[in-house]
Amino acid sequence: LKTVLCYGGVTNIRYPRLFETMMSGPVGGLMGAHYLGQGLGIENIVCSDMGGTSFDAGAITAGILPMDREPPFMQMYVNVPMLDIRSIGAGTGTYIRIDPTTKRIKLGPDSAGGTPGPVFQETGNETPTIGDCDMLLGIINPEYYLGGRVKVNKEKSLRMFTEKVADPLGLAPHVAAEQCVKLINIMMREHLVRSLMLGYDIRDYVLLGYGGAGPMHLCGYAAEYPWKGVATAPHAAAFSAWGGACMDYAHRRHKSVSAMLPPGADAGAKLQAASIIGAAWRELEEELLRELLSEGFSRDQITLRQIAYIRYYGQLEDVEVESPEPRLDTPEDVDKLVLRFEEIFAKMFTLAGKPPMPTYLATEVAVMAQVATLKPQIVKYDLEAKRPAKKAQKAVRPVFHNGQWHDARIYEMDELRPGNELSGLAVIEAPTTTLFVPPDWRLKIDAYNVYWLTQGGKKR
Repeated sequence: LKTVLCYGGVTNIRYPRLFETMMSGPVGGLMGAHYLGQGLGIENIVCSDMGGTSFDAGAITAGILPMDREPPFMQMYVNVPMLDIRSIGAGTGTYIRIDPTTKRIKLGPDSAGGTPGPVFQETGNETPTIGDCDMLLGIINPEYYLGGRVKVNKEKSLRMFTEKVADPLGLAPHVAAEQCVKLINIMMREHLVRSLMLGYDIRDYVLLGYGGAGPMHLCGYAAEYPWKGVATAPHAAAFSAWGGACMDYAHRRHKSVSAMLPPGADAGAKLQAASIIGAAWRELEEELLRELLSEGFSRDQITLRQIAYIRYYGQLEDVEVESPEPRLDTPEDVDKLVLRFEEIFAKMFTLAGKPPMPTYLATEVAVMAQVATLKPQIVKYDLEAKRPAKKAQKAVRPVFHNGQWHDARIYEMDELRPGNELSGLAVIEAPTTTLFVPPDWRLKIDAYNVYWLTQGGKKR
């Protein structure tokens, strides 16, 4: 029995440092996206996970997982390196209230989560939520909630929403519900663009949406900005759990150092920096090898990855660089490490940030000790017809969109195949998630069964 660690690895449940498991759910999503990206040849991915309680996001750049070495946790900064995941209170369980002073909609930040959940679940919550809005708008199918295994009360959602939200606003309930959905989509969109991606060019990134509610709101929070691509997966609701199966067994340690290379450094200066970095690597390697050997692994099963955090002297941001060589024994080995840093820096920040006479500063090192695990395969399928099979479209249902009711085609996700294409207005249903395709969006399923969404274009 294993558990996920916050820096992207799994370990046994008797591991004495289980504080390293914080945020392990969202970490699974990033690791799944990283593994999927490797299989598809995609280096830049913005990962967005919308569930019942929160909206968790992280950015993979140049194939490198984002690492926060002193993350904020429970209003403290902790010295526990973890994947850099930015979260806000935005999920389908987000409470909707009317501010008594301004008479405006107030979303969250608290949430009904999965328990007690939205009003329609009738499990104790009577405060309207975003999930109730999704059902009132016709996006969630009340007859197919968790595949029909959970009975819901849509009429109660309508009654409570009208009483507590729509009537105080002086709006028709479906108009008010759409405004609430638009507002939470804007919150998530701005969280991605104004917080997570500040300083990066989003045109270089694929936006991947997952989580139980991710596909339902993906087009809403992807709109307005020119992402390189927008995608989701049919196993979106279990994507973070799937990501847990995509990780190696791993332990990781960090150590602060200070090693500097001035412009035009000679061989002696390079070897001096190499000795500082190398000594720290060896210390961490010895510690990690003792741990994994004591857990029953043999030395030939263990792979060590040496990492340095390097920046241009005077800049605030450093870059995680995996060393091309396990040891910096020669000046040429140091040159290879510096060259790798410059390659990564150019992909992350462009060459405009490179000083004309750079001094290089290594501020920290890390070692990752890994044991390979059995992982899922990224399968490539034969493409089928563009038009989905007749059995895939199971109904037509009214959906409230842009202030009016429209007939939306309803598809069963399990019946769609690689190669299929369709345009909105459409709702694609599965027992664990719902994909909403607005009228101005198109869907194409690629050979890897990844769902790609494009805004605009000719409708079919």
